[in-house]
Amino acid sequence: MLWYFLAAGLVFLFVAGLFWHAAEEAADARRFRAPGGMVSGLHVQEAGSDGPSVVIESGVAASSTGWALVIPRLASFCKVFAYDRPGYGWSAPSAVARTPDQYMAELDAVVRHAGAPAVLVGHSFGGLAVQLYAARFPEKVAALVLVDPAHMCEWANPTEAMRWKLDRGVRLSRRGAWLARTGFVRFALTLLSTGARGASKWFAHAASTRRGTGYLEKLVGEVRKLPPEVWPIVQSHWCRPSSFLSMSEQLASLPAMATAVAREPVPSSIAVTVLSGAHLTGELLAEHREIAARSVRGRHVVAEGSGHWVHLDRPDLVVEAVRDVIAQEG
Repeated sequence: MLWYFLAAGLVFLFVAGLFWHAAEEAADARRFRAPGGMVSGLHVQEAGSDGPSVVIESGVAASSTGWALVIPRLASFCKVFAYDRPGYGWSAPSAVARTPDQYMAELDAVVRHAGAPAVLVGHSFGGLAVQLYAARFPEKVAALVLVDPAHMCEWANPTEAMRWKLDRGVRLSRRGAWLARTGFVRFALTLLSTGARGASKWFAHAASTRRGTGYLEKLVGEVRKLPPEVWPIVQSHWCRPSSFLSMSEQLASLPAMATAVAREPVPSSIAVTVLSGAHLTGELLAEHREIAARSVRGRHVVAEGSGHWVHLDRPDLVVEAVRDVIAQEG
């Protein structure tokens, strides 16, 4: 009889979580309206009215909201276009396979909307995407600013350990999508955002997702660097299953993207500034220096006091880098 009541209680919690999440997701859609418009099915946030066009490409698991410390400053001297890839932010999920060609088609739609040639700013995975775009469409690129770009030496031909790490990330992301549907992620993020770390870890242990919740804790820490008014928006986006499914697809496509970039280098005539996080090892910094050195107008900067998310830790350096490449281009 005890097991019966326990089972019934779990079923009740599961169903209640489904309904609670659905109701909150609908409420979020009303509370947090898209700040931009749609371009070829992608949400594009625009700012600024004068100057050259700057297109921002985010990293894995990130959207246009993550550039809130950078966009207003850039808008004072250029036109900014920050977009959300399918499944992130305000862009709907896509059934199209996540391949390098598809990423290029989506980025090209935004660049054509922004007006070419444009300065492309890419963080992490986005740093790979803008490099490949510059290799394939050099006439549409004025300059590149790579914000701690993902490393080809790690992902173009991953070791067994790196492949295992990547595969685990894909599996955890898919599990996260399931947990998001049940309201678990919303509950965990609510606890984390209020500082109840002990409770969230207990739930992580109960769901066998300790590493996944560790990632959520890290994500919340990074989000806290953004303006407070942005926090609930980012949290609402990360309560959706589509964010986790998109992350799993993007992680799975990382080796193909890194391989494509390794085979198709950026033309040396394009100005490239690479901003590296100060956390990187000597080997990884060397790759960033090499990327900058291949450009006749290359520049490599180590962002002191910064981790991987340079645009959150040192937004001033990102703004300065964009301003400098625009000045170089006249």
